[in-house]
Amino acid sequence: MRCSSCEPLLADYLEGTLRARRMAVVARHVHGCAGCTALVEELKVVDALLATATVPSLPENFTFAVMAHARSMPVPVRRLMPVWMAVGAYLLAVWLLAGGWFLLRGTGAIAAVERALAPFGSGLIALADAGLGAGHALAPDPIAVGAIVGGVLLLDVLALAGLFYFYRHVRPRRLASVSLEVRR
Repeated sequence: MRCSSCEPLLADYLEGTLRARRMAVVARHVHGCAGCTALVEELKVVDALLATATVPSLPENFTFAVMAHARSMPVPVRRLMPVWMAVGAYLLAVWLLAGGWFLLRGTGAIAAVERALAPFGSGLIALADAGLGAGHALAPDPIAVGAIVGGVLLLDVLALAGLFYFYRHVRPRRLASVSLEVRR
């Protein structure tokens, strides 16, 4: 047996909780290895010190005093990202995606997404033609621009649904768990 295999078993060896066969193997190694014998002696000293440890005496109102001090401490405040920063990050991401879209047009993945969003784009152009008569103002490619706008609107709807779910389901649970932690 190697020392690296024996060392994790030494505490169990001293307590006598190893199986008989394993106990014999560890005992044989300890008697033949000076390093492990020294470690066993060290563990015996630590065990003896732990056995003689005394429990400190505490004043009668120790728990009350600690809790009173804890209540007097200021409640930690978690800094949240301001709303304007989140909206700014979202707008920056949308503009970067739209710019990347026009730079990468014609590549395989972008063309596939553009085909998938084409119904949104043609629908938005039709709405613009019907309502404002300005559907062709989105030149040079009104369908592509409409697809981008449709994709952004789809992202907006998904983000709004996620926000609604968070405020209806996740946030109340988090607040309840935080208030339970504060009460303890």
